[in-house]
Amino acid sequence: MIYFDNAATTPVHPEVAEVINHILLHEWGNPSSLHHIGFEAEKRMREAGRVLARGLGVDPSCLIFTSCASESNNTALWGAVRGKTGVNVVMAQAEHSSVEKTGLALREAGVEVRVIPVDREGFVAPDQVAEAVDDKTALVTVMQVNNELGSRNDLAAIGPMVKAKNPKTLFHVDGTQAFGKLPVKLEEWKVDSYSASAHKIHGPKGVGLLYVRQGVNYPSLIAGGGQMGGRRAGTENVAYICAMAKAYDLVQAHVRDHKEEILAIYHRAMERIRALDGVRVNSPAQPLNPYIINFGLEGVRAEVLLHMMEGEEMYFSSGSACSKGQASPVIEAIGVPDAYREGILRISFAMENSPDQVDPFFDALEKYVREIRKVTGWSKNA
Repeated sequence: MIYFDNAATTPVHPEVAEVINHILLHEWGNPSSLHHIGFEAEKRMREAGRVLARGLGVDPSCLIFTSCASESNNTALWGAVRGKTGVNVVMAQAEHSSVEKTGLALREAGVEVRVIPVDREGFVAPDQVAEAVDDKTALVTVMQVNNELGSRNDLAAIGPMVKAKNPKTLFHVDGTQAFGKLPVKLEEWKVDSYSASAHKIHGPKGVGLLYVRQGVNYPSLIAGGGQMGGRRAGTENVAYICAMAKAYDLVQAHVRDHKEEILAIYHRAMERIRALDGVRVNSPAQPLNPYIINFGLEGVRAEVLLHMMEGEEMYFSSGSACSKGQASPVIEAIGVPDAYREGILRISFAMENSPDQVDPFFDALEKYVREIRKVTGWSKNA
């Protein structure tokens, strides 16, 4: 099997699964309980929090554990405007749907939402973001890495420019596709909140985190007990929180020891993509993020190609939301020509991939592209 769909989810690492199994069977207490069993569960959870906080360069008390990055993003966006009137929110175009659709909900609730366009490669210009900020801007949200294109935004420029324009404006970053794999410098970037998810780094689905800078108060979306310092009600998922910390450690070690390997995968994949006929590379030309590549093919329906490749146990994403035959908002935002929109592919890599997987994958892809184009009648000379 060759699995190049890691931006969607990653397989749970066996060592991570062992952590989950151990805690479910042996340290299953409620961390809010006052007896020894509860204390042991709380101790393990706090240890995991220290691991993740250390990786982000923050105090453990600043972390809120959530069910996923989508919940984290919702908490940050709604939390920034709750109880306020006459405020606005600034967001980049081509954000993840958990941010984009929350923006739509904020508009319906009467909040002004200012959307900053992205360029041909999915980048948002820092000066345009800052220009949209005024004395009524409650929050600016810009993702670190685009989940469809792999574009890596210049947070080192955006954060300080936002704060220079309005020091009271909160700066939120969706770090889901970067966490564990790329550098995170929250203090340098002037970030007030940052979201991440375990299942993008070989952890389980169903757990994420939200970093919230000390002094910032995002009201809990969930009413109930006083867990997470009163910032997120509900009994904590200790097994998955500890699993997220273990996954983070494993991915960090792999990034440190195998940096050249992931670059080799990226560069060989780009060579094979550029050699294809009727292709358009949608991802940035420079490998600021070597984990995601998005490209489009003329005369090919990505969904058909996906199922043909599946027969070879080779997996990727079609990269489009095609329930009604429409391209994703990200593809719309970067202006991909109509000829390529049905053939959008996203391949994405992780620690279980190796350079020797690239050529077999593209050998099969080229074979099936030729078969599809025979049916569609496409040719490069047409």
